[in-house]
Amino acid sequence: MSANASRPTPIRVVAAARRAEDRRAVVDSLRAVGGFSCSEAGSLDEALRLCSAGGVACVLLHLDLPDAGILEALHALAREPGASAIPVVVLSSHLGDDYCLDLVAAGADDAIGVDGLQSGGLRRTIEHAIARRARGPVVPAASDAALRASETRARLALRAADLGAWEHDLRSGRISWSERCATIFGARREEFAGDYAAFESFVLPEDREAVRAIGVEALRAGPSGGGTSVEFRIRRPDGDERWLVSHGGVVAGADGAAARVVGIVQDITSRKRAEVERERLLAAERAARVDADRAGRLKDEFLATISHELRTPLNSILGWTRLLSRRGARPEMVDEGLRVIERNARIQAQLISDLLDVNRIVSGKLLLEVANVDLNDASAAALETLHPAAEERRVVVELRAAPDLPSIHGDVARLQQVIWNLLSNAIKFTPEGGRVTLETRRSGDDVELEVRDTGQGIEPDFVAHVFDRFRQADGSAARRHGGLGLGLAIVKHLVEMHGGTVTASSGGPRRGSSFTVRLPALGTQARPVPEIAADALRGVAVLLVDDQLDALEFTRRLFVEHGAEVQTAARAEEALDLLRAAPSGALPTVLVSDIGMPGMDGYELLRAVRDDLGLGPERLPAIAVTAFAREDDRRDSHAVGYQAHLTKPFAPDRLIAAVGALVPPKIPGGPAP
Repeated sequence: MSANASRPTPIRVVAAARRAEDRRAVVDSLRAVGGFSCSEAGSLDEALRLCSAGGVACVLLHLDLPDAGILEALHALAREPGASAIPVVVLSSHLGDDYCLDLVAAGADDAIGVDGLQSGGLRRTIEHAIARRARGPVVPAASDAALRASETRARLALRAADLGAWEHDLRSGRISWSERCATIFGARREEFAGDYAAFESFVLPEDREAVRAIGVEALRAGPSGGGTSVEFRIRRPDGDERWLVSHGGVVAGADGAAARVVGIVQDITSRKRAEVERERLLAAERAARVDADRAGRLKDEFLATISHELRTPLNSILGWTRLLSRRGARPEMVDEGLRVIERNARIQAQLISDLLDVNRIVSGKLLLEVANVDLNDASAAALETLHPAAEERRVVVELRAAPDLPSIHGDVARLQQVIWNLLSNAIKFTPEGGRVTLETRRSGDDVELEVRDTGQGIEPDFVAHVFDRFRQADGSAARRHGGLGLGLAIVKHLVEMHGGTVTASSGGPRRGSSFTVRLPALGTQARPVPEIAADALRGVAVLLVDDQLDALEFTRRLFVEHGAEVQTAARAEEALDLLRAAPSGALPTVLVSDIGMPGMDGYELLRAVRDDLGLGPERLPAIAVTAFAREDDRRDSHAVGYQAHLTKPFAPDRLIAAVGALVPPKIPGGPAP
């Protein structure tokens, strides 16, 4: 027997492609591994002729053919008697997309990427395709049709579920994406570099370790380990962050070893955002429930407290009244009884005054009578009224007044109330032998007033709530100190009405506390307003709304003195009626409205003006003039559509300037919106 007789017969392959270089790449790859003979076909027709001549073991079809598309070519090979039993491998520049399902459904046995030509992958793919065909007879047409129908259904399911397909070739390290997968990542498929580093560059750094761990887990489990899934975030090239979920599994090669990982990916950003929104709403609902429960407890505690605080002095008053009404009461007993009645009547009057002040604050009806105020004089006056209480408790009260302290612009009675409340609080919570210090000082463009004590101090977690209405550090029935928990809340609001701030601090229990009021010194609380001409608002029609009749009349006179025509309304509903009745050419030039009014408030009024009447700011500019002085109130008024926000008390020239800033002729110095 000759040596040639022992040489195995080469496997004959037909390589069909339009371009000669694509065919030569296949020939060179097979020549390198040996055991193959390769015939080249430049078209589908030529490939069919070669197959019909016999002896062909496998057909390699390139996607690029001159006389047929790849699906048409596969169908033609399946119909050709001399070629229908020959396995077909499709040579593609990409794998793992929906299109591969079409190829399999059309009759392809396998597919390989062009990058696999240089790694020995082509030989394994051809041998695997031939072995699979050799394992049994050709699948009957009916079963083949059912298989292809199943594959088509799988393809349609991928598209309907908006899933992207991917494949990771473990031998070459190449990753292939479907068109939909590339779209999900916000990239063009041809621009994707095709390796793991390129994929990982999309993944947010904080999620990369989890994605790697899932990949390692899948490889450890191998082809029999089922699938894995992972949720992670990516950042697209345009900067958009998306949530994705990927499911994948390991597929074995012809030799039974892990050859590739295939899977699908889905954009779940909408679901994740819905979950975040749901959690936000649940957290908001839980917080609202907690707030409602706390408000309910505070209300119950307040009602119990107010009942106790009002009944206690009333009990002393009624008790001593009955004692003194008896005949034969001794003079010293009468004197003592009258002192007790007077003291408890004053306590009750103060409680009622605090309640009324809080009601005025909530409704926006707390008004200030503004003048130049010497804070040292106001401090001395407040201190004088509290000396008897301090002496009774044996607490030393000291006033440290800064010399040459600039005046401030405010209501002297309300500022004395601020100082009185702070001093009264300090004296009440300072034990016998303790000290309370009231100090005034200059601080830049501001004036500061500080009340320090050596009393029981404030728990750290209560400092943030010390200015809340009806809040007391000790709200139990066994509390040592009376009061409604309103004094500091009133202090905070009065200080803010004066354009200032108040803060509290404490070193903790039994380490005293400090309250600091900061107010703008006279001449620093506002920008200087240029001289306003007496007829500055001539030709301007003002609709003025305020339920406080004294304030309404004062502001009306102010506008009239500067040449404006003024319509007034004591209720928001009345203002709306005036606007509805006004001819289109005779609308007011500007709306000036209070915010806190019974029934419809100033916010609801402007919403109705803008939305129901369709009068935008260009047709009817609006200014809020209100006692609501917090920054939140200013933001709220701007949000609803007011162009300017002035707090009461206001400088008359500033209101005129505010109107002039919104309507011609412009008057300099109006407040910024």
